[in-house]
Amino acid sequence: SPVRAAPADRPSAQEQRRRGARSDGVQRGVWLICLEPVRFGAENGLLALRPSHFGASGLAIGVTFVLGSGLSASLAPVAGHLTDRRGPYVPLIAGLVTGAPLVALLVVPQQPLALAALMVIAFGAPLTFSMIPAASLTTDSAEAVGVSLVLATTLFNLAYALGETVGAPVSASVSQATSDFVPLLAIALLMLATAGWALTHRVDPRTGAPTSPQRDAVSASRETPSSSAAAASDISTYRSGVCS
Repeated sequence: SPVRAAPADRPSAQEQRRRGARSDGVQRGVWLICLEPVRFGAENGLLALRPSHFGASGLAIGVTFVLGSGLSASLAPVAGHLTDRRGPYVPLIAGLVTGAPLVALLVVPQQPLALAALMVIAFGAPLTFSMIPAASLTTDSAEAVGVSLVLATTLFNLAYALGETVGAPVSASVSQATSDFVPLLAIALLMLATAGWALTHRVDPRTGAPTSPQRDAVSASRETPSSSAAAASDISTYRSGVCS
C-alpha cells in the first residue's frame, strides 16, 4: 500500500529529531531529567542498606522509602503550579540548591531515625522541585521547535533510563574504591554546578531567547498552564513505583 505522506505543517520524524538536538531548551531539559535518576540511583544503591547497618529493620527501611515517595507525591502539584506561575527556573534552581547539601549530608547520621528522616526529606522534596520544571522545560521547548509530544516523551524516558543505568553502578563502584561520601559529594557538586548554569543561562522555552527571572514570571502568567502539572502526576506515580 502507498505510504501516507506527513501533513505539510508537520515536520518529519527525522526533522523533529534535528530540531530537538539543536534546541537549547530541549538539551537542558534532557540533562536535568538525566541528573535526577543519577542522583536517585546513587542514593538508592548506596543508602538502601545503610539504615540496616545502624540497626533498622527491613520494615523500617521500606517505610522510609514509602514516606519519601509520599512526600514527593504530595509536593508534586505544588511544584507544578509554581512552574506554571513562575516558569521552570525558580523551582528548578531551588530544588537543586537545597538538594545538593542534603545529598552530601546523607552519610553523616549514625542513628537510624535521624538517617531515615534525612532520607525522606532528600528523596521527597528537592527531587520533586527540580524534576517537574525540568519536564516542563523539555516539553515546552520541544513544542516550540515543532517536536511532537510522542517524541518528547520518548526523549524523556530515554534520559531517565540513562540516568538510572549510570547512577547506581558508577556510584557503587566509586564507593567501593573510596567511600559513600565521595560519589554523593560529586553528585552534590554537579547539582550546584547545574544550578549555577541554569541561573546564568536562562532561556525562554517557547522562544529560545535569553530571559530573566522577571520575564520568566511575566511569560508564565500570560500563558495557559503548561504540561508540568500532568507531568508531575506521571513522574510522582513512576517514582512511587520505583521507591516501593
